[in-house]
Amino acid sequence: MKKFLILFMIFAVNCYAETKVIDCTKNTMVEFGISKEYINKIKQEQGEDALYVIADDQNNYSFQAQNYAEENNIEMEFINFEEIDTVIFKAGKKEYKVPVKDNDWTMWFCSKNKKPEKSAIIDTIDKAKEYFK
Repeated sequence: MKKFLILFMIFAVNCYAETKVIDCTKNTMVEFGISKEYINKIKQEQGEDALYVIADDQNNYSFQAQNYAEENNIEMEFINFEEIDTVIFKAGKKEYKVPVKDNDWTMWFCSKNKKPEKSAIIDTIDKAKEYFK
């Protein structure tokens, strides 16, 4: 019975936690969304109105990043906090594991023969120009 309970718990946890693998052989930008915890934190610390202002700004930066990626033939991936708990950047034989936690509203870059790098979404275009040059 004890083994069954342990197996059930492992299965239950794995049903909700998924890993996303990003192929870094192509120039790729990976946008991390926002968690419910982060939303609640902003609401509590700054109020609901501030959350909407911040979210509007973040959506604008995200839109600009998507346009930049499209114009420069860079792959774009999106990470949903409700579905993914870990992102693995796979660059050849190397793998870089990045937990989704504490990556709210960030952008990650990866490319062949380069270590993945993190950027605040507000700095995405400037950092992408530097990273992908």
